[in-house]
Amino acid sequence: MGQREAVTLWEQVCVDLADRDMTNTPTAEAMLSYLFPQDLNDTTLTILTRLASAKIWVEKRYLPTIEDAVFGALGSERQVHIVVSEEDFDLPGPTVTAALAPPPAPPTPAAPPIDTQLNRVVQQDQHKQTDHSNKTFDTYVRGPSNDFACAAAQGVAEMPGQRFNPLFIYGNSGLGKTHLLLAIKDYVRKYHVTQKVVFVQTTEFVHDFTSAMASINKDMTDFRIKYHTCDVLLLDDVQYLEGKESTTNALFDIFNMFISQNKQIVLSADRAPNELNLDNRFQSRFAQGITAGIQPPSFELKMAIFNNLKKYYCHQFGVDNIEIPQEIADHIIELSSSNIRELEGATSTIVGYITHLKNEHKNSVITIEEAEQIVGKVFLHNDIRQIDIRTIQREVETHFNITHADMVGPRRSKNISYPRQVAMYLSRRLTTKSFPEIARLFGGKDHTSVIYACKNIEQKIMDDMNKKSEIERLAEIIMA
Repeated sequence: MGQREAVTLWEQVCVDLADRDMTNTPTAEAMLSYLFPQDLNDTTLTILTRLASAKIWVEKRYLPTIEDAVFGALGSERQVHIVVSEEDFDLPGPTVTAALAPPPAPPTPAAPPIDTQLNRVVQQDQHKQTDHSNKTFDTYVRGPSNDFACAAAQGVAEMPGQRFNPLFIYGNSGLGKTHLLLAIKDYVRKYHVTQKVVFVQTTEFVHDFTSAMASINKDMTDFRIKYHTCDVLLLDDVQYLEGKESTTNALFDIFNMFISQNKQIVLSADRAPNELNLDNRFQSRFAQGITAGIQPPSFELKMAIFNNLKKYYCHQFGVDNIEIPQEIADHIIELSSSNIRELEGATSTIVGYITHLKNEHKNSVITIEEAEQIVGKVFLHNDIRQIDIRTIQREVETHFNITHADMVGPRRSKNISYPRQVAMYLSRRLTTKSFPEIARLFGGKDHTSVIYACKNIEQKIMDDMNKKSEIERLAEIIMA
């Protein structure tokens, strides 16, 4: 047995899923189309995908049914393993997605570029989906650092396409940009039920476009169905478009079409528009709407967020509101960075820990030392205030065996420029210094050099697990 047998089996599984009416939505067809059967042996069917979100989506909703369909086709059990792979892989013979498609209909004399029936199916599927996310406007804690961005997002949600269009929200990672985009999606789905809303990470947008361009005859139909026919497009983390000219041009076309048709577009990034290395044409388009920044939260806002999260996780764990002494809550907030995702993880962990103690009928009153030990496993930057850039430079210089003169000097050879970029990236990640402040401490370089370095290292971390591990080890050494 091998790949050919896996392909044959997968085609049978797809037919089985279609017979069960489990592939009759565009979302299901799209996610299943990202799966490529790779190998079949006596115990396992291995399926590859390039899209991590497809693996998560299919495993969550379909895995038991797929394994049942495999058993029905083979008469014996196989475990189904979906593996994310960045390597190229091809299928022998016809694609398995053909098994999902209905028989071709006879051509119509005046068929539109995008099938209107498919549009209706997409809209129906949109309203069938149930979102249990807690990322709504009701759960978004407002303060001086995010008030304007939240107000703009609510204005968009209340009147999509009619004001604040386009809306661009920017701020460092973990400050609540994604929460606001998901809150817009939630509101539109509830109160503008005839409008179709699409929320997508930019990495998925890039994948969808490149996959369409790589397909036979560069068939853009699915891409257009997903992105051209919606009424509200929410695109998260557009900084990942940097250096991707063709995909940026595709977004530019969508951007212009949306504005001309009074459709709403909202984008987020970790930097302001003028700090992104994107086509200058976007600058004039952004000026048409609203640009709203989110700043790091104050101590008081973080405390309000902590209390709000505590109530939410108490509900999730099925317990009454637990009491955390104020001095412990204060200490947790003091240890936390500006990254709200970390605070969310710490809150969930503490509530879960106290709930476990209560369920075991143990003393559920924790000490400051216990709380510090718990959150210390979640907060990546709990020593952020004690880390300076010279410390980061020194550790990176030692690791890569370069001198400090090389680190801050003008030399641009690869063995010097890469360690320098790593140090700049870690300086941005592990301190509160701005791009210009970091640039000044690297020999007075321009702040755009630091921006480029950070994006370049972020891309390398995404593409190369060895580099990711190396940089994470460096970060751990610096924070130790």
